[in-house]
Amino acid sequence: MTPSDETNDRDWTDPVVPGEEEKTKHEAVTDDTIRLLLSAKKLDGDFADLEDYKTEWSLGTFSISKLRPTYGIGWTLPLQPASRLYKRWFEFHDLAVRGWAIIFRIADPVGEPTGKFEVFVGWVPPERERDADRWIAFLNAEIHDRLVKAGKTPLRPDSP
Repeated sequence: MTPSDETNDRDWTDPVVPGEEEKTKHEAVTDDTIRLLLSAKKLDGDFADLEDYKTEWSLGTFSISKLRPTYGIGWTLPLQPASRLYKRWFEFHDLAVRGWAIIFRIADPVGEPTGKFEVFVGWVPPERERDADRWIAFLNAEIHDRLVKAGKTPLRPDSP
C-alpha cells in the first residue's frame, strides 16, 4: 500500500487535526499580514469610497449583499452571527506608511482556529479615519439587517 492509498483509506468522517504549518495560515489579520501586503505592493493605496451597486455595497474588493446574508471577497460566502468589520491602527516606519486597517471578522473562533476567521479589507491614512468609521458603522448595520431578516441572531460585541 502506498502512502497515497493510506490517505484514501482513512475514514473521512473523522476530523483532521491541522498540522502546525496549516495552523499558521489561519490566524487573525496581524501587523505582519498588513506589512507583507504593503511591502509586496499588493495594496497601492487607500479606498476612494463605499460603492453603492444594485445588489451590494462594496468597499474595494469586499462586498455585503443587499439581498441575502452574504459577503463577497471574490467568492460569495454566508455571514455568521459574529460577522463584523472593525479598524485597527498600524504604523510601519520602514515602509513610510501608517493608517487604519479595515478588517472583516468572519466569525469568532472557538479554541484553536481551524479556518480563516478574519480578512484584511484595506486601509485608509490617518486623515480619513472618519470615513473608515462611517463605512464600518454602515456596513455593520447592513450585516445586522441581513442576519435579522434571515432569522439569524446577530452578535453585537464592542470589540473584535
